[in-house]
Amino acid sequence: MDSVELLDKMPDQSGCKCIPAWLRYLLFAITFILGFTLCSASLGKCSDKTSFYLMFVIGVFAAWFASLFIKSIKLQIKHMTKTTDNIICNITIPICLIVTCVLEAVSPHWYSVIAPYIICFAALIWYSLSLIPGFQQCMKGCFKKCMPCL
Repeated sequence: MDSVELLDKMPDQSGCKCIPAWLRYLLFAITFILGFTLCSASLGKCSDKTSFYLMFVIGVFAAWFASLFIKSIKLQIKHMTKTTDNIICNITIPICLIVTCVLEAVSPHWYSVIAPYIICFAALIWYSLSLIPGFQQCMKGCFKKCMPCL
């Protein structure tokens, strides 16, 4: 059984039943990476603050809403409050978005926004991993094996 067949056997929880599962996961990955790339490009490349805000906010929302390829909006709202990890991630993402925009407005240096940027995308990645069945538990197991102190 190849990997495409495995993706087709995963539970279909998206709102669109006309797109095969493997294509939905591919579109999710492409949109998430596109959002991450847009945010990364906004960090040091934007000459004015308005273009930074637009690129950063659009990038974060593109990465956040990429998960709509996997689950419908109704299931997403239920999933956001399903576990403590998801609640923390979905509170952290908008807070880091606001902190990043405020730091960009206040600080003249682009590297002052690196910490909230990294925290925001770590939360986005962790939330996105929770949408793929069993993947977040797999990552927790890997972290526990690699770092037994956790």
